[in-house]
Amino acid sequence: MKKTILTILVVGAVLTFLAGNLFPFFMGNHACDAYNNCDPETGLRAGASMGQLIAQGGGFFLTSNSEILKFLNRVEMSGIDGTDYNELREIMGLAVSNMENAAAIYRDIIAIARETPYDPGVIAKLKDFDYEGYAEKHMLNGEIWAKVKKYLSVGDVTGAYIQIESDMHGILKQLYGVRETVNSNRFPEISQLWRVVQSYNVSLLFGSYMSEVFMNL
Repeated sequence: MKKTILTILVVGAVLTFLAGNLFPFFMGNHACDAYNNCDPETGLRAGASMGQLIAQGGGFFLTSNSEILKFLNRVEMSGIDGTDYNELREIMGLAVSNMENAAAIYRDIIAIARETPYDPGVIAKLKDFDYEGYAEKHMLNGEIWAKVKKYLSVGDVTGAYIQIESDMHGILKQLYGVRETVNSNRFPEISQLWRVVQSYNVSLLFGSYMSEVFMNL
C-alpha cells in the first residue's frame, strides 16, 4: 500500500508543481483568444472575460488537486500517525467543493462561448497548425494530444471547453465515491485512488496541451 501511495504522490506532486508554476497557461487559457466580440457594458472582448473565468476555474481545479494530494499524504502517514477520519472527511470535502466550483465556472464559460462568434483569423490558424509535427517535436502524450487535435483542428474551441467540463464531472463522480467510503470510516481501495489521480492528470494535460497550441499560433 505504501509504495503504491508514494508513487501516486510523486507523480501527482510533479504535475501539480508544474501546474502551479505555469498556472496562467493551464486549463485552456489563451484559448479565449479564439472569440472576438465586445461586451457593450464593460467594453471588454468576450474572450477577455472568458479568460478571467478560466483563471478562476483553473484555480479551483488546482486547489482540488492539491487537496487530493494532501489526502494521499494522510493515508500514507496513517501507518505511523494513525487515522484521523475527521481530517480525511474535511480534506475530501474541500476537494469536492473546489471541483464543484471549477465545473460551475466552466459551465458559465461554455454559455458565453456559445453566444460569442469566433475570430476567423484565429480559427484559420488553428486549422493550419502542424499538430503532428508539434507532438513529435515535444514528445507529447499521443492519446491526449489526439483529443486536443480533434477539437482544435476543426476550430471547435467551445467543444474543447465542453470536454474539460465533462472531465471535471467525471472526477466529481469519482470523488463522491471516495467521500462515501471515508464517511463510513473506511479507507478507499487503492484502485480508486489510482483512477482519481489519473483523471486529474489527464485533465491537466488536456488543458495544458490546448493552451500550448494557442501560445504557438
